[in-house]
Amino acid sequence: MQRMKQAISDILLAQVEPMSEFELIRILQNEPYELLSERALRGSLSLFQTHFLVFHCLYLLRDQWREEGLCELRIEPLAIACEKQGANNSAETGRTLSNRDPLRDYYLDLTHLESTTTAKVDALLNGFWRELDMSGQAVTADERSQAMMIMQLETMPETQSQLKRQFRQQVHVKHPDKGGSAEAMQSLQQAYQILTQALEHGISGN
Repeated sequence: MQRMKQAISDILLAQVEPMSEFELIRILQNEPYELLSERALRGSLSLFQTHFLVFHCLYLLRDQWREEGLCELRIEPLAIACEKQGANNSAETGRTLSNRDPLRDYYLDLTHLESTTTAKVDALLNGFWRELDMSGQAVTADERSQAMMIMQLETMPETQSQLKRQFRQQVHVKHPDKGGSAEAMQSLQQAYQILTQALEHGISGN
């Protein structure tokens, strides 16, 4: 965990522009870090565990950098960055530190990582789809980011045809007949539907 935290720190401090969670994970998978396996984003449980570990480290870093007065760490699935503290966001930092942050509490509690099973992750996904079917609302940035990671996309496709092309490419990797698994295919299909919904609501590009 400490090695991943230090690696993320090095990556973000050297980064000029905000990066997505997917981009950060890709860097951690490759040299010189190689802290995440190539299967880190395959299957709903592996995806959840990878996402949790990355966000756990991010919230640890945010607390550390706030104490050091280094910067304010922006933690969003599509925009992670170390932003210089000015007069405005320094005041915002003071308010945030004085109030309870449910997301911080969740990701810093490792029991959530240890206790979450494939069944629980799938139940969360299924619950999301039932809610989406009933509401017809646009997906959130977090849901879109998770779907993009499953689909192995660094940027949001501009058109449905581009999305469909990427889906077909991933089917060749994740289908059980191609060495994948039924779980990986289910996650891929759900991700495809989430991004299709996003395109229908006019979300494209970055």
